[in-house]
Amino acid sequence: MENVGLNNRHPKVPFGVNFIRKCILTLAIILTVSVIFELLLDFPVLNIEEFLKKGLQCAIFWIIFYGIKKEKSWTVILVLICSYFALLTTILVFLNTSVINGYGLLKRLFQLILILFYAFQIVIFTRSETKRYFKEKGTIVVS
Repeated sequence: MENVGLNNRHPKVPFGVNFIRKCILTLAIILTVSVIFELLLDFPVLNIEEFLKKGLQCAIFWIIFYGIKKEKSWTVILVLICSYFALLTTILVFLNTSVINGYGLLKRLFQLILILFYAFQIVIFTRSETKRYFKEKGTIVVS
């Protein structure tokens, strides 16, 4: 009688998924606050291209957070596509950033942390146990 209902339990959350979910939530909150402050404080001198870019990033983070939290199967491919793209662009920005002062050094350090985070996401979301957890079928090829 004690084993009744054990098959209805969710599978164990794979290593790293909770950490990534918390990081994505943190980044989404930071970007949301940043977008709101830019909209409220800098509206007359707003660079619309940067604002739209930041708004799109914010929306993507919230969508990924929702997908991870609700265990949606499309989350795996979305995280992989976004991580590959973000990893490439962050590496390019990292290589082009010059260190002139403390701010430049801090910026490079933050970019390095992002590079490691995006690489970690790629490693975690390409593992078979993560794909099974999100009920992903077949092989994902991202080139």
